[in-house]
Amino acid sequence: MRRKDNSGSKGDPPVLCPGLTIGAYVHVALEGAGACRGLFIGMEFGQYLLIKLPLAAEIGCKLYMKNHVIIRYVHGGIVYGFRSTLIGLVRESIRLAIFAYPEAVESMNLRKEERFACLLPGVVKLMDPEGIVTDWKGSVTDLSGGGCSFEIVSGDGVVPELRIGMAMQLQFRLPDAVTALDMESELRTIQEDRSLARLGLRFRDAPAREAQRDNKMAIRLFLADLKKKFSLNGHGSAL
Repeated sequence: MRRKDNSGSKGDPPVLCPGLTIGAYVHVALEGAGACRGLFIGMEFGQYLLIKLPLAAEIGCKLYMKNHVIIRYVHGGIVYGFRSTLIGLVRESIRLAIFAYPEAVESMNLRKEERFACLLPGVVKLMDPEGIVTDWKGSVTDLSGGGCSFEIVSGDGVVPELRIGMAMQLQFRLPDAVTALDMESELRTIQEDRSLARLGLRFRDAPAREAQRDNKMAIRLFLADLKKKFSLNGHGSAL
């Protein structure tokens, strides 16, 4: 469900950006010119936002005053997004972008963890009681912010010995992503049929692991993009 807060119209107080706190990671999309991850540094309420951007040359050459951008972030299982423009840029030592304060903020609730059909090559890594790690190649066949289905097809008819509750590492790459995601997972369901094993995996909550948190956010933003593409009323949305 998409909700739009446009109370920032002329004469009204500025809109709020729920959960956007110092140190939060945000997804910054330059319209028609790629995207990158930024670090939220702070704001002057109703005036501007400060976001630290990577120093990569391919990002810097695309930054111009009045650049139109879409900024998104995840908080409490909800994706928030808004449109803005670049109004200032510090290039020395660090790359600090100053964006206009948003006039409207949109949100999309992902708490229901809808699953989307897909076909993404991946690998699950299993560790036996003796500490020996075995890799099994397969495919992610559906995906949500909280887990996925993973299918293993064995050419020799041998599938791994599995049990509910066992821990495993899942590695897969989202479309257009540069690096693969490495997700700590727990086996919740098993369906076996000769040389095929269908696994239901839940992504573990690991508050102490920054990589796990970042990977979950990447998945949720990817799913938000899918929702936007398949939504009949998603034209012009910031989500």
